[in-house]
Amino acid sequence: ELWKSNGTALGTSVVKTIASGGADYPDSIRALGSLLYFSGRDVSNGTELWISDGSAAGTQLLKDISSGTDSSYPRGFTVLGSNVYFQARDTVNGTELWKTDGTTAGTQLFKDIYSGVSDASPNELIELSGSLYFRADDGINGAEFWKTDGTEAGTVMLQDIYSGPGDSYPNSITNLDGVLYFIGSNVAQGGELWRSDGSAAGTQIVKDINLATAASMPAYLTPVGNTLFFVADDGVSGSELWKTDGTPAGTVLVKDMAPGVDGIFPQFSQENFASFNNKLFFTVDDGINGDELWESDGSNTG
Repeated sequence: ELWKSNGTALGTSVVKTIASGGADYPDSIRALGSLLYFSGRDVSNGTELWISDGSAAGTQLLKDISSGTDSSYPRGFTVLGSNVYFQARDTVNGTELWKTDGTTAGTQLFKDIYSGVSDASPNELIELSGSLYFRADDGINGAEFWKTDGTEAGTVMLQDIYSGPGDSYPNSITNLDGVLYFIGSNVAQGGELWRSDGSAAGTQIVKDINLATAASMPAYLTPVGNTLFFVADDGVSGSELWKTDGTPAGTVLVKDMAPGVDGIFPQFSQENFASFNNKLFFTVDDGINGDELWESDGSNTG
């Protein structure tokens, strides 16, 4: 259920039991002003959009988007201006982009990107400089990189990275110094690191790390200061730690910690990467010491 705490044992309590006799599993909790928005589940309405002001009385279903016990599964709540945007599903429009101003009347479908009941599945929502960026599928161009200024007319595909109906599938969208970095794929270069300044012309590959159509498959993008760390496979060193300053020349292997084509990162998770005091901290097994704590200042010796 939804809990709250003021940092003391006595001040830690259930806000409200939404699913009486069962589990509610509140998810995707996001604050805007004095309200929390979250995905909550009860027996009558399924998993729908809820709000809370921190009190039991003020914790309530905002809107049953997919009416009855059917669920809309709202998630990805992201603030743009005075509204919260999110992904939700109904039986008429499929999974599309919605918005809410915190009122039932102001909770509505923002745009049916993939016309009809098919799913645009808007995901990876991130706000930057007054615009919202996300991945969506319009049924024509595949899953591509989109943006909106908060108007329906201003909701457009930024670039068809994988030309035609194929999916470039932008993911891990990350903000570094006002520029968005993400993993994208096309026919010519495979899955590589991309960047965007919010314009079509400024949306471009950073570097083809694994040449030709082989994919370097960058992962776990982590900003540290003005540097973006990530893991990639150049086809020579295996999956190792890389960094970029946003330029091709500044996109380099930090250190080949496990020499050979297999690399050092066969399995890992985002929780194993953290920025602290202008350094990257991470967990890795170098084949000698087992899983241990490492740090990097971005240099080979560091």
